[in-house]
Amino acid sequence: MTTSLFSLSGRLPCTVAQYIAQPHVRQRIREYCGLEPGSPSAAVFLGAQPDEAGEVRRWEDTTYHPLAELDRLLDRGGELTRSLWDTDALLFFLDIDHCDPDHPAEAFLHAAETFRKLEAVHEATRSALREFGLAACDLMTGEGYHFTARIPFASPAFNELAELAPQIPDWLADHVRRKPPWATDAIGATQARACTGLGMVMEFLAHDIVRRAAAPCELPLVVNSPRVGFGPHGRESISLDLSAFTDPLDIRQARTAFSVYQKSLWLGVLKDVPHGSTALAPLAVIPRADRPLSELLEIRADLGRAAELAAEASGRIPTLGTGLLDLVRRYRASSLARFHRKFYARTWSLEDARQDRRRLAAESLPQCIRACFDTPNDLLLRPEYLQNLTRLLVARGWPARRIAALIGVVYQEEHGWGGRWRRMNRRVRAEVYVRAFAGMIATGVDEMVDFNCFSTQEKGMCPGTACGHELKLECDRWRAGLQ
Repeated sequence: MTTSLFSLSGRLPCTVAQYIAQPHVRQRIREYCGLEPGSPSAAVFLGAQPDEAGEVRRWEDTTYHPLAELDRLLDRGGELTRSLWDTDALLFFLDIDHCDPDHPAEAFLHAAETFRKLEAVHEATRSALREFGLAACDLMTGEGYHFTARIPFASPAFNELAELAPQIPDWLADHVRRKPPWATDAIGATQARACTGLGMVMEFLAHDIVRRAAAPCELPLVVNSPRVGFGPHGRESISLDLSAFTDPLDIRQARTAFSVYQKSLWLGVLKDVPHGSTALAPLAVIPRADRPLSELLEIRADLGRAAELAAEASGRIPTLGTGLLDLVRRYRASSLARFHRKFYARTWSLEDARQDRRRLAAESLPQCIRACFDTPNDLLLRPEYLQNLTRLLVARGWPARRIAALIGVVYQEEHGWGGRWRRMNRRVRAEVYVRAFAGMIATGVDEMVDFNCFSTQEKGMCPGTACGHELKLECDRWRAGLQ
């Protein structure tokens, strides 16, 4: 028999199993996955942590499950995700996270303070979405927020996004190999191009949010999670994470509304927290809407109250209307769009990139940059190294796509990658990361104020040897050349 909501929200603790058993909770999860009657589209697959063997894997390596297995996966009591690959729509997705490399449990141990620091960015995001007339599902996760909305294939905006892409992304060629054998849907060229176009527009939106939030936010704002140096709050930062667009659409996933967030347990970030600490408690992933922050923090930590919220809230992902067309128009007229057109105007062949790789090996490079090529795995996978490599080569006059081609060549070399590239695409991942970091330089969002040796040391990227280079001088010479 289902436990009553009254007993769950009273003084009795509510377990994950009791929470998941609530009909309203399951209904909201089904809504978010597009499984309720009347849903215009649905997720293609589900993901779950831990896996059937009880192991926790990177999300891109998890097993895909058909939607028919939803109830069984929920009964297991772990984390649940839905694919960003949808049957009849492209999903708008923005991930906002609090980052602290020195205290990875900060968001769990001091949730109220962490989310207070996130508030300026959250409000700037909502303000930008309101201005463009974009209605999105706003979910509070363990360390930040997810904003999600649908872009139907039949909408004019979908075709506009597809037209922005200069080419079909490379990852589509391997799509059939990656997709589950039971999946009846397949991604077509227009959908793949629209995904690329959406990623470009999302960069524009992220720039807008950074500009809105920079003054009121007390933490550094970054895109795609590069580490920052020390400030009044240590090395804390807030990231607008667009990494969903760095990988094939058919491998990316997002936590569902009203699922149970247990990353703190699965990833062991709280290993130094005393056993029994409330920071170890599972959290409900719930919609923020217009509810006060303090109330939401209490509800998500009390699964009984979260179950009550599920009885009145919605888990449906909103459909974007004509506001997205306005955002695309604004993007087309922007300096970022001009940079993107320049970025894609020329290609570098594999042999060109290999020659660049050999040429750089003979050049004088700062040791923090040389390390990217000496130990690509894992330095060339870390955003702060990708960012500084991009900054240095832009300052030395390299076109951004040439930098991406160079990184793509290194990704093709054997550096003990294991199965990393089994589902990921080397070229697209390099291009989108470099495009994002170089685009911020081109538009002035990244003024490179921390592109210096002192900040690089603070980020833990300097090997500590006297290499004879000063990053700031590279930047100063580049700026002087622009005048």
